[in-house]
Amino acid sequence: MKTKPLLHHTLGNGHFEAYSKAVEHFVVASAILSEPSTAVAEIDRVLVDCVTKVPNVTTSHAAYSHTHPVQSRPVYITLPTDLVGAIVSATPLETPLDFSIPENCAATETVVLDELVKQVSAAQERVAVIVDGCALRYGITSEVKDFLEKTKFPVFVAPMGKSAVDESYERFGGVGLAPDRSRVLLTRSCTDVHREAQFTGR
Repeated sequence: MKTKPLLHHTLGNGHFEAYSKAVEHFVVASAILSEPSTAVAEIDRVLVDCVTKVPNVTTSHAAYSHTHPVQSRPVYITLPTDLVGAIVSATPLETPLDFSIPENCAATETVVLDELVKQVSAAQERVAVIVDGCALRYGITSEVKDFLEKTKFPVFVAPMGKSAVDESYERFGGVGLAPDRSRVLLTRSCTDVHREAQFTGR
């Protein structure tokens, strides 16, 4: 890489970083492995960021104008062919990577909860919950069950959310339906999960 030979994936100009730069707007972390001595640490860093890192998101509301978990993004590692066979220390494998998820921001939670209470109150009991496949993907079906038991809201599932809700639940309404012009709390994932919409029933 240092001598910039004319190779595939260089766009013919010897710039090996072209592809890593191309994905900068999509990834949450990246690394160009250039030295065996730092490769292991760089790989570990990127893997941890892939699972736990929270992108910076700016919104119009002051309480959201800081880092908070709203999405997952991929990572990108550039591995030069001359490092594929490099010998590195296995010592870091003795220490498990820390994939613990950061705690939710208390200020953000307060804003979200206040807005939900406001919307539910305005709906005058015309509230339903729609659960889609992301509840299964992110493993939050127990949280959904707890939410339903506490609120007693009627619940429907999107086609991809089939089995995310116990269909013996007394207020289970079926698949892909919503009461006419109801306010709907759409459960999509464990972060920034609630959206409110109007349905016509058509």
